[in-house]
Amino acid sequence: MSPRAVGASFLVREGSANPGRHPAETMSFLKIVCSEPKNELASFLQALPFEPAEPVIALVLSTADLAYPTVAARTFLYSALEVGASHLLWVAPYVPPSGKVGRQIRDAEAFVRASGRKVTAVWHGPLLSALSLWRDDIRLRRTLPLPLGDGALPWVAPADVARAALRALEQPGAEPPVICGPAACTGAQVAEALSRAIRTNLAGARFARKRFEEIDRDHSQALSADELLPYLRGLGYAPDEAQAALSAADVNRDGTIDFQEFTAGVRERLDTLVQQLLREDTFSLRYVDTPADQAVAALVQAGLRKAAAEALIEGWASLAREGIPGGAGEAWLDLPPASVDVWAERSALDFVSVHLLPGQGLLSRSEGVFDQNAAAGALAGKAASISKVVDGSGRILSLCRALDGSGVAGRWLDAPVEGLRWVTCADAEKRRALLVSDGQLAGLHVEGEWQGLPAAMRLLMARAPLPGWQLATFRELGELKLEQAAALLEPDEIVCNCAGVKRGQISALIEAGCASADELSERTRAGQICGGCRPAIEEMFGAPGLTQAEVKGARELSPGIFQITLAPIGGAPAGSVPGQHVLVQGYLDRRWMARAYTLSAPARLGGDYEITVKREELGVFSRWLCERAAASLLRASTPRGSFVLPAPPVDRVVFFAGGIGVTPAMAMLRALDGGGRPDAPRFHLDWSAPRAADFVYFEDELRAIAGRTPGAAFRLRETRAAGRITKEEVAELYPYRPGSRALVCGPDGFMRDVHAHLSAAGWPEDMIQRELFTSNVDTAGAIRPTPLRRAGAAPVAGGVCPVEHSSFHLKPTPPAALWTEAEVFLRQCYAELGVPSAFEERWQDVRASLEQHGTYTHLPDELTYGARLAWRNSSRCIGRFFWSTLHVRDMRHLKTEEEIFQAILEHLDLATNGGDIRATLTAFRPWAPRIRIWNGQIIRYAGYRLPDGGILGDPANVELTEQALSLGWPGGARTRFDLLPLIIQVGDSRPRWFELPPERVLEVPIEHPRHVWFAELGLKWHALPAVCNMALDLGGVHYTAVPFNGFYMGTEIGARNLSDVTRYNQLPVIAERLGLDRSRSDTLWQDAALVELNVAVLHSFRQAKVRMLDHHTLADYFKKFEEQERQCKRPVYADWSWIVPPMSGSLTPVFHTDMENRILKPNYLYQDDPWKAPKG
Repeated sequence: MSPRAVGASFLVREGSANPGRHPAETMSFLKIVCSEPKNELASFLQALPFEPAEPVIALVLSTADLAYPTVAARTFLYSALEVGASHLLWVAPYVPPSGKVGRQIRDAEAFVRASGRKVTAVWHGPLLSALSLWRDDIRLRRTLPLPLGDGALPWVAPADVARAALRALEQPGAEPPVICGPAACTGAQVAEALSRAIRTNLAGARFARKRFEEIDRDHSQALSADELLPYLRGLGYAPDEAQAALSAADVNRDGTIDFQEFTAGVRERLDTLVQQLLREDTFSLRYVDTPADQAVAALVQAGLRKAAAEALIEGWASLAREGIPGGAGEAWLDLPPASVDVWAERSALDFVSVHLLPGQGLLSRSEGVFDQNAAAGALAGKAASISKVVDGSGRILSLCRALDGSGVAGRWLDAPVEGLRWVTCADAEKRRALLVSDGQLAGLHVEGEWQGLPAAMRLLMARAPLPGWQLATFRELGELKLEQAAALLEPDEIVCNCAGVKRGQISALIEAGCASADELSERTRAGQICGGCRPAIEEMFGAPGLTQAEVKGARELSPGIFQITLAPIGGAPAGSVPGQHVLVQGYLDRRWMARAYTLSAPARLGGDYEITVKREELGVFSRWLCERAAASLLRASTPRGSFVLPAPPVDRVVFFAGGIGVTPAMAMLRALDGGGRPDAPRFHLDWSAPRAADFVYFEDELRAIAGRTPGAAFRLRETRAAGRITKEEVAELYPYRPGSRALVCGPDGFMRDVHAHLSAAGWPEDMIQRELFTSNVDTAGAIRPTPLRRAGAAPVAGGVCPVEHSSFHLKPTPPAALWTEAEVFLRQCYAELGVPSAFEERWQDVRASLEQHGTYTHLPDELTYGARLAWRNSSRCIGRFFWSTLHVRDMRHLKTEEEIFQAILEHLDLATNGGDIRATLTAFRPWAPRIRIWNGQIIRYAGYRLPDGGILGDPANVELTEQALSLGWPGGARTRFDLLPLIIQVGDSRPRWFELPPERVLEVPIEHPRHVWFAELGLKWHALPAVCNMALDLGGVHYTAVPFNGFYMGTEIGARNLSDVTRYNQLPVIAERLGLDRSRSDTLWQDAALVELNVAVLHSFRQAKVRMLDHHTLADYFKKFEEQERQCKRPVYADWSWIVPPMSGSLTPVFHTDMENRILKPNYLYQDDPWKAPKG
């Protein structure tokens, strides 16, 4: 048997006992064999300072080997033969030979001795290090559960066993006694010794010194970067933060951190903090006499094999009864063996869960139960993880998190009782409440999941004040934020507020091999304190139990509809029932994302999974799956779900499908195809979709199946032309008959209507089965709940009249108008977000600021919604359907040009997103000194004046190019597509230019799907249209630097940038290559060339997998936007000349739309070029 068959034997040090080796090289054992990768006794043996006379190999018989010691012995001999050792050191626990375990160990020793090699045996009593198997009981539950009764064991420290082994090797032929401690101790005595040692070691300076010594691995009394950086990373610091912390602590700049530097800033108050902690938790361990079977079960749960756990417990029981003959005296060890007290003193901090939180104080963790009182609600008496955080001022925050994940409660213990009041959510389904003291958040109580818990915990730990508007919002919505900003998942985003752990740190650990949320929690403490971040952390890891898979094929059935074939890697796909779905996960945006997709064909055992995916233009996962997943590995579940083809006695199925909800129906029809099943039900499909084109991808197959399958029929319903299915049609076409089952699948509104129609037609409730067709699920596959309030769903409240502006240019806001515009915006904001009651509270704060300072500051939620609202009001934008998806980055705290430039580079990365463009806005401060970005867009191509009067590059940017050159920019390579630098000005300071790193700019070469020569034109364009010279006029406040972007409509590049006479003017060149007659205009050569150029642009962006929409599709989206606004009773204002695309305008629906152009605030307005004198 090979060594790997019995466990991970590890190599501590290998080499040859060669007299000719380098004299500086210390050689001890050729190898130490141990089945436990981290074994304290093996580590002490490794460090023994001795020079053996002959090659020695050592075996440490560990707890894991006790059940099968002969297997370990065989491994030992195999390793000895492998390394050529002539001397064998046998180190094993002493177990009386009267029992089974003791006899097996003696037989294993005899097997080793029978090898004929020289053997030195060292036997020892129970190792104190074995108590680490009960570490969680000691650390968290303050108990020591051992099956010893009143019996005592001669515990021994691993270091003493190692010293005995050294003496035995140095004295050949001497037989050492069994190594044991100076006195046998009961479980209660061990618990008391550990309790004393923990309390002693928690003394401030001592605690800090112990932590310092733990990090100081080389015992140099100075921490090197190699020692300190891993420790800081373990506390949740990012690599750059850890390096910065090390540099800041290194006061004398010698490259290391001594103890004084290590404790600087906390040394004086550490004792106070620890004393505060000890008042709340005495860290007294309680010995619990545990039945043997329960002890075995606990050891198995801790990771020990059952046989090994049973052998350990049996061995200890026999030792407690019979004891150990003799014992190691001082003469043998030179020094007295360590007592339990001495060992506990050295090891105490391994058994206590007290940590230094960066910047927050001390954290102590334990386990217990929620209080049994009315305030605990449904959490009363539940098992809980209890955390106590002692902040820098000695105040204590107590947090309880239910171990089953059902809730969390916490409060500051020093909050005065007389000033406390509970603020509860009016929605009875949201069982959450806030404890407020003098306007500050002093506690909270949450039952069930709450996405806002991490933010609430951040406020609680900061003892942040809660203004009236925020309390009103919580009472009404159960939320502390008005607007949930779309997650950008930036690396610096703090995921765990309690431990200060950021998303980038978690991503780095995942990519380095951290396999689970529990492992991450152990390494960083993220998720251990309040637990509010656990859902976000678990989402980053993805659902467990899924199989790695790959995309074997992706075929576009019709525009935007893809057939994807998936295959698990390393295992055969499981069979499925028609109608089931699979959960698919992909690693995007530094987290695992999951979507559920119905199998469009029944999966056969060993076959592939086939799914049909609608590629959503603004979808994250669907675009990735259709365009990029073929080059990536992903995960897939086995088929699941109960929305399946009914079995007998159902003999008639009526399936109502809305849009892509037809997919499960297709799986069922394919299973019925040909009528081969004698018990097959009759199946009628009624499929609704907006346009005839939506039926293309399945229509031919439907007709074929219906033609050859008895009882199969279908009806296609084009809703834009014929309207939606009505109650009367359902009653006439699909009356209920016994043996019938109605299946309904599609969007929520469609299912709601059809269900109502079926009920009205007399269908019993239990004969109607619905499945919401959504792929938006959590990582476990559960459908994400739809928010009760959706952004933009509410109409403007009565009495709110938006402010109208006279032009598209920014103008100063007079003081009186500032009051009006602030009130109107805030009233509209809070009304549309569903909390009009919060407006009055917020308006009182704003009025006070206006009276005192003449201005006011928007809350982050107000800025986010205001920026989106400004997009909705932009009458010259055809893409306003997507206004509520805008990601808003609040960068108002930045001051310098360098900081602003870095934020813009981050914007560039986040918004470009590898081609999956995200609508993004970055807001810089609106107050003095004002910030201006001179460029019209973040990415612009230079335009150089040539001596002959011509222009090289983009003529639109000649003036900006000259300004850049005058500021010292040396210019680019003098091509047609040189990237201009970004020019930033703060106040009246001299503008500064910054080169855009080319690798941060995604550009698309323009090619044609039919004309190969098109690539020879050397055309290209950048992927991101990020405007940065317009101002956001929001509630009377002017944000003069707000770079923002959507994504390109194809004609912006093809019918303007590359084709305009005043831009790149490429139509004559293209017409020449096409061989068009340019002699007169009525040959329409410009039109023909323009079409081909736009075909090339759309094709190139599609090939590069960069988000772009054609003008026909975007015009359709504008009509959808109009319909949405009409439903919200809001007028739509638009500038017809800007909305109608610059080509084929009459072919789009917007051409035939009457439009009124009015400019409402908030809005994005033009500013004068900063290098020119202001107009007017």
